[in-house]
Amino acid sequence: MQHTITENNGVVHVKLLGELTLTDEESFRSLSLEASEANGSKCVIDLTGLEFLDSAGLGLLLVLKEFCDDTSKTVSLIPGSGDVREILDISEFSSLIPYEE
Repeated sequence: MQHTITENNGVVHVKLLGELTLTDEESFRSLSLEASEANGSKCVIDLTGLEFLDSAGLGLLLVLKEFCDDTSKTVSLIPGSGDVREILDISEFSSLIPYEE
């Protein structure tokens, strides 16, 4: 997994690229801490560059949400399309983290 974190007008934008799996846990926790500590009141997680997401990756997205909740940031996802979107939809992930289209 690769990522970028930017902040603009009170929105922390996290863009994920590649694959998000259990092997990314340590680096993703660091990313989550960085995103939660950034200035802003909202965190948008952009998955449009993600090619693969497994159940552990879904759990890691919830870790990021928890970090942001702890700093009173709202969280939303840009789910993209294809296989990653299908996994999110099948697991009804929008009931946990709302989508932005």
